[in-house]
Amino acid sequence: MSANATIGTYLAQWRIGSGAPGAPTLDLKTVVSAPTHHMQGAGDITQAVNPPVNVHTLVTGTFSQMGQAVVISLTGIPQLGTGIENFQCHLYLANGWNQEGVASYRFMNNGTWHQVENVKATPLHAEQAMSTGTGATASTGTTRRG
Repeated sequence: MSANATIGTYLAQWRIGSGAPGAPTLDLKTVVSAPTHHMQGAGDITQAVNPPVNVHTLVTGTFSQMGQAVVISLTGIPQLGTGIENFQCHLYLANGWNQEGVASYRFMNNGTWHQVENVKATPLHAEQAMSTGTGATASTGTTRRG
């Protein structure tokens, strides 16, 4: 999504983690409503440890922009469960939606909160600008496999 888009709904996805062996990885998939500054989607946290971590969460939240910088705050609840919060995330994209950023998040696994601080957030989409017919610019996201 371009930094100046104010119309439409967009797909935004990130892989969040250090990439270190055994470290947790968060795959975050969201739908962004530009006019309302709201987001919703899902997150999957995995970690190759014994026992393995496999946490799923339905996320909602908001974003704000200052210049090109984007700040995202999300909370989540289990996909199947009581509706009790199991996830919190803050994502900072200094150079806009389609650039790498930094995230900190916490998640509940087996009744215990786990904190992950200041890890790389890599976008999993590529910007494609398109004309809306009104002189404004919007964009769509496409998933990159690999």
